[in-house]
Amino acid sequence: MNNKTTNSEQLKQAIEFHQQGQLDAASQLYQQILMVEPTHFDALHFSGVIEQQRGNPREAIRLIQQALQTVTTVFTIEHASAFCNLGSALNDIGAYQHGLNNLEIAIELKPNYAIAHNNRGNSLKHLGRIQQAITSYRTALLHQPNYSEAIYNCAVAYQSIDQHEEALQSLEQALLVRPDYPDAYFAQGLSLQLLQQFNAAIASYDCALEHRSNYHEAHTNKGIIFNKLGRLDEALLSFDRALTSKESEAKLHLYRANTLRRLERSSDAVEAYNRASMHGADQQHIDFVLATMGIGATPMAPPANYVKELFDQYADHFDEHLVGVLNYQTPQILGQLIIQHRQSNQLIMLDLGCGTGLCAPFLRPYSSKLVGIDLSPNMIKQAAKLDLYDELTCSEIVEYMETANNIDVIVAADVFVYLGDLTRLFKAARAALNGGGLFCFSVEELISSATGRDFQLQTSCRYAHSEDYILRLSALYNFDVIAIKSSAVRQENKTEISALIVVLSKQ
Repeated sequence: MNNKTTNSEQLKQAIEFHQQGQLDAASQLYQQILMVEPTHFDALHFSGVIEQQRGNPREAIRLIQQALQTVTTVFTIEHASAFCNLGSALNDIGAYQHGLNNLEIAIELKPNYAIAHNNRGNSLKHLGRIQQAITSYRTALLHQPNYSEAIYNCAVAYQSIDQHEEALQSLEQALLVRPDYPDAYFAQGLSLQLLQQFNAAIASYDCALEHRSNYHEAHTNKGIIFNKLGRLDEALLSFDRALTSKESEAKLHLYRANTLRRLERSSDAVEAYNRASMHGADQQHIDFVLATMGIGATPMAPPANYVKELFDQYADHFDEHLVGVLNYQTPQILGQLIIQHRQSNQLIMLDLGCGTGLCAPFLRPYSSKLVGIDLSPNMIKQAAKLDLYDELTCSEIVEYMETANNIDVIVAADVFVYLGDLTRLFKAARAALNGGGLFCFSVEELISSATGRDFQLQTSCRYAHSEDYILRLSALYNFDVIAIKSSAVRQENKTEISALIVVLSKQ
């Protein structure tokens, strides 16, 4: 028996082992072939596929490229799978453009190659070319209609551009094809959660967990939903279950600690915050939250990342919660005061911490230019949908104001509750305003006679400021006090929250 015949029999046996998932046995046979014939295309190619399956994409790339280098004639349809697998391995190391190039060669060699179209979609998605990715997934489905992975990937692409209804339609189709698909159930839960269909989202996460009991992301998202719904004991249980399979996840320890704090289990919460710190959570964030519990020094302001993450998570239901649930009235009150004291109907206005744009309808009629500033990209995205701002910028508000000028009105509704020391802010406001310009804002009211403090960090993680402090800063930076009044601006836990509504004018 000659070597070629022996190699052919070994290759056949190796492929059988490979298809059965016996990777070690298959790999040994591929290596035996290569010892006799180092340029054997299939043995090199399939050895590369095994390395990719083992989680070694760089070795996979080396072997598949070596296989393709053995081809001395024109590439044919028989080589399409090697280009497809090479493209997939390149995607695995983040070389998405190179991956795309190889996948397109595979498709050129074999136009009906569904796997290559699917993997091409993955390259395009990571390159930010979402609509093209969706088209590529749909092309894969034209050639293989029940290709559950392509249907799922198409849904994830829709999610990435916030088209959750379309995502849900795709996921429903994926689950019809493959009812035991935990990732599809999870993605379904995520879209439902973002659409605020919380009970349906929980049901989808439960389905994901039926098929993958240690799916920690599903436990985590259930915990987040239970927190939103005030079902704190269930939230805590979900985070505990997530931690059984992801014990080193700092964010999970932080979620658990926050839940314990809301349950008023203070000593357990402190221990959980310390665990979060041990696992790498942001120490500034933890110190800030502990300060609200009376532990450690009071910071002058919360960490910027804390505020950004808070409002990024809050953006999708901010208006409904603040206005519908908390009966939030600050924008209307400030808007009425601005109307009374404005200098003209053609004002350059700066909306600090603009959020989703709740102040914009009250400011737009009197603005020649309306600029919104917020630290949260998701809030900026929501504000842009109103089409009321001339300009929207994602920035820390004090840093932005220190570069601003020629402003007629600065407005900040319920923003300074996330700052303790307002000195730098007042200085920046004075420099940014034109003469006679208005500085209009609200702060939660602190009765200084009871505390002796200028400001105080509260258990809500918000700062309250005293009227005496606002008046002293106004005098220090040469602002005339046009109006300052105490008003109930929202409710929290069925209790009215009192705020100082302030209008100052630059002398």
